[in-house]
Amino acid sequence: MNRPIAWLAIIALLLAAGWYLLRIDDPAPTPTAPGTISPPSGTVSAGADTAAVAATIRSTAAPVDETPDTGKTVSAPANTFEVLGRCVLAKDGSVLADCSVQIRTEADANSLRAPWTDADLAMSYSDTAGAFELATSHDDWTDAIAVRIAKPGYVSRVARWQQPATGTKVDLGDVPMLRAIKVTGTVVDQSGAGVEDAGILFAFMQLTGKHTAATESYLRTRSDAAGRFSFDVPAHPGEWFIGAENTGALIEPRSVKLTDETSFTLRIVVERPDPTHNITGTVVNSAGRPLSGMQLSARGEGFMGRGRTGDDGRFTVQRAGPNPDNGKSGTLLSVIDPDAKYERVNPELDTRTSWGKDGVQISMHKRTGRTVRVIDTEGQAVEAYTLFTFHGSQRLGIDKSKTQRGHHQDGRCRLTSLPTGPHAVIVMPRSDEFASTAAVAFEVEALVAANELLVMLPKPVPTSVHIVDASGKAMANSSVELLQSLHGQPPTALSETVALRDCDRMLGSPEHLVLATATTDASGTAHFQAPPGSWHVRVTGTLHVPQIQAVQVGAPTTNVQVSVQAAAIVFGQVQPKAALEQLRDISNVGKQPVVVIIKPDGGKALPPVAIDEEGNFTRGGLPTGLYRVSLRYWLHTGSVREDTVTLAISEVNVQAGQRSKVTVDATALLPGTVQGRIIVGGKPLRDLHCFLRRKGPGTMMMLRIATDSDGRFTGVVPAGEYGFSMTYPAQPGPGWLVMVLPEKWQLAPNQTHTIDFDVPLRSIRLRLLDKLNKPHTDLRVQVAQEGYHSPGILKTDATGVVEIFPAPLQAFHVNVTIDGKKQRLGPFDLPAGATNGTIVGHSN
Repeated sequence: MNRPIAWLAIIALLLAAGWYLLRIDDPAPTPTAPGTISPPSGTVSAGADTAAVAATIRSTAAPVDETPDTGKTVSAPANTFEVLGRCVLAKDGSVLADCSVQIRTEADANSLRAPWTDADLAMSYSDTAGAFELATSHDDWTDAIAVRIAKPGYVSRVARWQQPATGTKVDLGDVPMLRAIKVTGTVVDQSGAGVEDAGILFAFMQLTGKHTAATESYLRTRSDAAGRFSFDVPAHPGEWFIGAENTGALIEPRSVKLTDETSFTLRIVVERPDPTHNITGTVVNSAGRPLSGMQLSARGEGFMGRGRTGDDGRFTVQRAGPNPDNGKSGTLLSVIDPDAKYERVNPELDTRTSWGKDGVQISMHKRTGRTVRVIDTEGQAVEAYTLFTFHGSQRLGIDKSKTQRGHHQDGRCRLTSLPTGPHAVIVMPRSDEFASTAAVAFEVEALVAANELLVMLPKPVPTSVHIVDASGKAMANSSVELLQSLHGQPPTALSETVALRDCDRMLGSPEHLVLATATTDASGTAHFQAPPGSWHVRVTGTLHVPQIQAVQVGAPTTNVQVSVQAAAIVFGQVQPKAALEQLRDISNVGKQPVVVIIKPDGGKALPPVAIDEEGNFTRGGLPTGLYRVSLRYWLHTGSVREDTVTLAISEVNVQAGQRSKVTVDATALLPGTVQGRIIVGGKPLRDLHCFLRRKGPGTMMMLRIATDSDGRFTGVVPAGEYGFSMTYPAQPGPGWLVMVLPEKWQLAPNQTHTIDFDVPLRSIRLRLLDKLNKPHTDLRVQVAQEGYHSPGILKTDATGVVEIFPAPLQAFHVNVTIDGKKQRLGPFDLPAGATNGTIVGHSN
């Protein structure tokens, strides 16, 4: 099977993450030195402190034959969450009756991933027209919500919302139901013998056709003593990529296409690890008792391996691979507890374990817990609050798994399984009577019982911010944000921020928290309730440049004046209207608007600028300087790709206090179509992911399309100059040869361009000898050629020969390490016109 290196890179990352995908305990850097409990700080906005009306949807990729749909949000009765939709067959869109629809609420959004049980009874069934509708009461401050749609013989679909507002009603539209396919199989080596305890990953990587109600996209299992395996969760029709861990390199297949059958049998061939390179040993606790279920990972010398401890605490880590590394001798051997009850064991970079070592002893220390009690300024318990937990000191990283929302009896909550090191908590009260705290620091020491952590909630401080320009004129309709930095550095005009109440909802780790927001009135003044403490104010507006100012908020009231400088304004129109409407029709398929992107020279792009119905747009608040203006819209480039594309329009040099106009010709930005056929080695290149590289002036980009079973492809891409590259699997895998082909062509808007390729394949046997003409045996060889990507391990045999297929299309070098010294040999090439042969090379 032929697939792009991008997919293999993703799967390699997934496998490298291994069990760590399930639990990540490493400190992730993120922001300000924590405060103390005496001067707390908080989060009270000028208006009602409510959740966003639009639900936050966590969706994964769904099959290509689905219509992209993110769900439409409309109003529902107060204190309820309501969902409706229609069940249809994904294959033909026909209605599907009697689908069970279940709903549940959770006080902790992290529980949304928990298995569904009999307690989650179906509240509704789709009717004869496939339609369903159900609702539940919930508290928008604490509850997360999940809905499951199921039917025997079909894969369940689940939609998740984290803290949706009360009164939310979501229309899921047509929910495509896919046939459930039971996947079983066997993992064997090249001789056909079963491979025990191989980890198998089944990954659905199709990018197009996303739907709010998602299906499982990653299935995992392990083979038994005979190499047999099965997935507990069914797969569904579509293309699935395969990964293998705790084995040698995956040989075949690299992907499979499942159809509507109810079962599928898969035979996976891998290289078998050499048992002489196994690392064995025992994992015990601090008292010397063996620990079962601990998970080990070893990486080094171009290999990786994983193992688990048994009931006796013993483990075996096989030298599997491949896994490119820095080439140092030995491995880095780490251990984690999947239940997070014990500290993770991470070796120092200079502490390495050799492959093949026996009797390794590893001791793990139990993690500790900490009780937090929240009180008010009178010493009374506060029970209604959310507790956010962070790790680090100067840079605080959010530990999302330890967020605790809801009501806490006597103000107490318990943090469990905390790793040693610095931590902090921020408490956000539910009532506007209190303000949230600053980051309250504490330290966790190994094997040391800690006292209760007392956190006091302060009273909010009435605060006003008055904004004037250099002449003293009041600035109305300007936005004011009160910010807390978690990164140890003050925010900037373009810093990304997140509201404190949502800081555990975003991807990654927040750097700056929004504690309060307001808009200035006609007098240029914004009023809000603020937590006491040292913060920053960020003010933005159309007529002035953004301004950051440090503030000290303290009782009984705080008044701040901010003086701002005049800004430049860029405005313009996208013409003609018919071309703009065509772009909108294209982009609306992906539920994405057409927007203008303005980026300062050498800086980050500013937030997108909306275009009104007549094609007009305006962006103010710009400092003097050079800006690049682009248009961005969503484009379904082919059967395997959908994404936004950003196309350069012009550059504009703006001056403070001036307005600069930009006219956009939308006709020149319309996409065209590229089609053709690829023949490689005399045969159609089936099911290949191809890369169109946009060249020439303007934005550089790479767009992915795919060939069919006859090697034909079609892609819709922006106009411009293009080149072509393709991928071909290199063995031993997983590795990929990226062929950059010489042809270039110009694609005009709305044009269809046809181009066919006939690409030769070369097989080269390279025999490496020393100065005495003796063969280098068992020598690792790395092909050094631009565009040739082969993470697989190539080695010479007993005669010093290594076979390279497919070989680069041009002369190439190889990297080797002989007697501890790195050497680059070559260049090597075949005679003109030859596609196979043997080349002899000598080391230095």
